[in-house]
Amino acid sequence: MFDPLPVLCLVFLGIASWQDIREREVSDFAWVMSIPAAVVIYVLTSRDFVELIPGAIIILAAYLMARAGLMGGADPLGIALVVLSFSWPVAGVPAYFPVFILSLLCELGVFASLVWRKDHRGAPAPFTYRVKKDQLGLVWLPRLDNGDYAVDLNDPRPMRELIDEAKKKLPGDSVWASPALPYMPFLLVAAVAFLMIAWA
Repeated sequence: MFDPLPVLCLVFLGIASWQDIREREVSDFAWVMSIPAAVVIYVLTSRDFVELIPGAIIILAAYLMARAGLMGGADPLGIALVVLSFSWPVAGVPAYFPVFILSLLCELGVFASLVWRKDHRGAPAPFTYRVKKDQLGLVWLPRLDNGDYAVDLNDPRPMRELIDEAKKKLPGDSVWASPALPYMPFLLVAAVAFLMIAWA
């Protein structure tokens, strides 16, 4: 029987990933359209709500991390969509578990490649490295010598504009910066990889 939930999830994760890569912002439209639709489909197809309990814990943890600035604001919503869409059991656990773990492993792998051989001696904050100023962008966010971000993450202006503004103010050719990877693309890749294996 055809299950529309994974397809719905992939479509909207694709939209969210594109926006996350380009602007580091995901429009509310993606979640307003996808999550209510996923909830309705989930209820109408009489699924087992018990499968959602561990997922709710993951979503809550992601929300708390987002509030603490350790994740993007859209990340808990993307995880919620995956939890709703990948709730069937696989080897005794809900399918969203392997998707979630695979997304984290992919992100950690890219993170490791980014920081490989980067100088962090005397860094003013954890996970902060010395990079050339022209490397600053949506992946490398500049930091000040006291460890604070050189951009206001709550500023409503586009992130590109904020980083360009910071580049002009920061002295020297190299600056402190921290990697800030967009999570939505990793979640999308993990969901696609899981479905390719599951449907093979």
